[in-house]
Amino acid sequence: MAIEETIYSVLSAAAGVTALVPVSRIKPPGDWQYMTRPYIIYRPITFNPTHIHNSVTVNLINHYPNLQINIVADSYSSARAVADAVTAAIRGTANGLQSGWQFFLRNELPLEWDGDRKIMEIAQDYEVFGA
Repeated sequence: MAIEETIYSVLSAAAGVTALVPVSRIKPPGDWQYMTRPYIIYRPITFNPTHIHNSVTVNLINHYPNLQINIVADSYSSARAVADAVTAAIRGTANGLQSGWQFFLRNELPLEWDGDRKIMEIAQDYEVFGA
């Protein structure tokens, strides 16, 4: 399963996430600026295929050093609740192992309150490995 499909599958199946954000507002990059908040945008930022070999075989490990999940909401408390639900969903089972992908939360950054658009955003950066 592709990384984007895995993220969508994990987040859309997590009751803690969908109680706060309808499945229709969990999206890859696109035209989301006028979507009703809260919503979640996910995207791989960088991809680094890594080949590991020994004397017999060569294996490819898919490595995403930076995969970002952005939570956009009307308030910090709403964004914080969704961010916590997203983290819990991804950590879910086996300490972040989801559908053959291993997720590591590297950074979480609450961005500045956007007074013009009246939104709060929290960016989560993950490092992801998968075969």
